[in-house]
Amino acid sequence: MSMKNIKGHIKILALVFAGLAFVTCSRQHVTELGPREYVDWFGHQKEGQIVKKINNVEFSLTYLPADYMLLLNNPDAAMKGTQTDSTLAEYEQYDYYLYQVKIDDYTDELAKYKLTTDAEYSARIQYYAFDMQHDIYETIKTGDSLPCIIYNYERNYGISPENRFVIGFKRGQGEGERTVTINNRFLAAGTIKFTVTPEYIKHLPVLKN
Repeated sequence: MSMKNIKGHIKILALVFAGLAFVTCSRQHVTELGPREYVDWFGHQKEGQIVKKINNVEFSLTYLPADYMLLLNNPDAAMKGTQTDSTLAEYEQYDYYLYQVKIDDYTDELAKYKLTTDAEYSARIQYYAFDMQHDIYETIKTGDSLPCIIYNYERNYGISPENRFVIGFKRGQGEGERTVTINNRFLAAGTIKFTVTPEYIKHLPVLKN
């Protein structure tokens, strides 16, 4: 084989190894996601969940960054990169979470679980849609308890076994550990507490610039 051909093969091998290195590097940095993948990860993933299991009921909490909330509520503009820093700054004033309840081998809506009367069903719908907000609060590092001021119950009408609530709190002063406390009035599970540490938040995916 001539020296010219050898150099040609070396160049090809160099390109191949460079490509492999790029793939390896990409796999090691999967926490940087584009807008669509970023929204999908926080909306459907399991890795970011803090899970508590009591009897046959699974409770989970996922911290939702301000970038995610911006993309979720302004998909067209955000995907095109037309959102301003001031818009993001508004979202950064709050702590957001996805709270989910899933019952083993049960796929109907949450309000119907172990239901006894129609009147009780109406009371549960009222509770999950509006009143449960008052049974949720966040405790921050200073010891202050913050009320839940952002609340949305996504009724699934039995389509999915997961019952989802988006909850939010006005962000307290300083960074640090947060504890979200939720009273589960109809599930015989008592009070559930989720601790969200700075380390947990640091390891969540970030939005690719």
